[in-house]
Amino acid sequence: MQALEQPKLADCAIATVLETARASAAGAKPDPSPWVATPMHWLAGLTQVHAPLESVLQLPQAEADELALSFESTFAGSGLSLLPAGSVGFVLQGLKVDSVRVDEPANLRGRNLSEHQPQGEGAARLKALTSELEMWLHDHPLNRRREVRGEAGISSLWLWGGGVSHSVPEPSVPSRAVQCFTDEVWVEAACELMQLSQQSVPREAQSLLSQPSIAIRPDGLWAVVLAGWDLAAIQRDWVRPICEQLIAGSWSSLTIETADHSLILSGRDRWRFWRRSSNPLASLLAVGSLQSGRGQ
Repeated sequence: MQALEQPKLADCAIATVLETARASAAGAKPDPSPWVATPMHWLAGLTQVHAPLESVLQLPQAEADELALSFESTFAGSGLSLLPAGSVGFVLQGLKVDSVRVDEPANLRGRNLSEHQPQGEGAARLKALTSELEMWLHDHPLNRRREVRGEAGISSLWLWGGGVSHSVPEPSVPSRAVQCFTDEVWVEAACELMQLSQQSVPREAQSLLSQPSIAIRPDGLWAVVLAGWDLAAIQRDWVRPICEQLIAGSWSSLTIETADHSLILSGRDRWRFWRRSSNPLASLLAVGSLQSGRGQ
C-alpha cells in the first residue's frame, strides 16, 4: 500500500481492510479474523494439481450469492460466514488462524500447488478447511451448471490475505495529493477508509493524460491499479505513454509494483540506454527515449 502514501495501512491484512470497509458501511462491528476466499479452478494430473493461467475466477453476483447461501447451510454451526466481496470473491468470517503465510492467487497461476501450500503454525487448520471446501464444491449444483455451459468449475476457495490482527488506522491527510484509479475491490475499500479520491481505471493512460480536470499536481501522486490486465496491454497502453511523459519532463518518476517486484523509472534513465537490462520495461524506456530523440 505504499503507493497510497499510507504506510500504517500496509500493516493491515487485505481481508481486514475489506471487512472494516464493509462493517463501516453497514454500521456494524467488523469481524476480528477475516480471510479473503477467492474462487479458483485446478487441473488435476496423475501426480500433481496444477493451477492454469486462468485459474482465478470472478463469479457473477448471482453465483456469488448462491454460494454464500449454500455455504451458510452446509457449514451451519461452524462459526464461519461467507460474504460476497466483488472481484476478490468472498470474505470469510470467523476463521481464527494466526502465524500462517499464504501466497496470493495471482502467484499460483501456471504453478504446481504443492509448491505453494500455506506455511506456519496455523497452516494445518487452513489446509483442513480448504479440503472441506473442495469436497463441498466438488459436485455442487452451481458447478454442474457451469460445466454444462462450458465454463471452468470452481475447484476450491483459496484462503489468503488474513491472519494479521492490525486494526485499520484512522484517516489522515496524506503528505501528497493522491488520485487513485482502480477497479479492485480491496483497493476501493482502502481508499474509502483513508478518504482518498478514486475513480475507475480507464482503458488507457492517454485518456487520463489528456484531461486537465484530473491533471496531476506538481507534488501529487497517481496510483493506478491494473489487476487482471494483459502484460502487452499494460506496456502499450500505460507504460509507454507514461514513459513518454517522463522523457518530456512532465512527470518525475514512475513506480511499477507487482506481487514480488518493484521498478522505479525516472526521466534520467533515458541517458542509460547503453546499459544492459534484463527488465523489458526498463528497456522500453530506453528505446522510447532514443526514438523520441530521433524525432526532434
